[in-house]
Amino acid sequence: MKHFCLLCALFLLVGCSKDEDPGRNYTEQQEKALSVFNGTWADTQFSNLGNYPGSELQPDPDKIIFGTQNNKPVEIYENDFIEGERLLFSAFGELVYHSEGYEDVPCYYWVSNTADELRLYRTSTKKLYKKFTLSIKSDTKMHLHDPDLSLPYIFVKQ
Repeated sequence: MKHFCLLCALFLLVGCSKDEDPGRNYTEQQEKALSVFNGTWADTQFSNLGNYPGSELQPDPDKIIFGTQNNKPVEIYENDFIEGERLLFSAFGELVYHSEGYEDVPCYYWVSNTADELRLYRTSTKKLYKKFTLSIKSDTKMHLHDPDLSLPYIFVKQ
């Protein structure tokens, strides 16, 4: 029996790949997205920062102010009286979404595995606040497409 246990342990060790990184919890695409998620970003598509005729008549831009970023996804739970504690989502970091004329909304953010979707959850309620199709064009420009709008927000790093 002792030899059997040693043999099983040896198979388990041999079966582990050296390519696997136990500390890595983000996909390569998520890591690239997270590398640009810092500082303040402002919308140029629907604001007075735009470079088009009449842009000066538009309101001040929506802004995303990125704050802390998690080294690993942090699981956010909700306590339900009947079901007990249940997982709502994984937070990759925190930000503040500033929409002109509205309040500043502190949010957790999440990025899909392929970095083509960004979700914002209010930190106060843990409820979905905004959901965007994400397209990162460079380390200073990204498009966030709200499904309720025909054109994307064009955010540029400030």
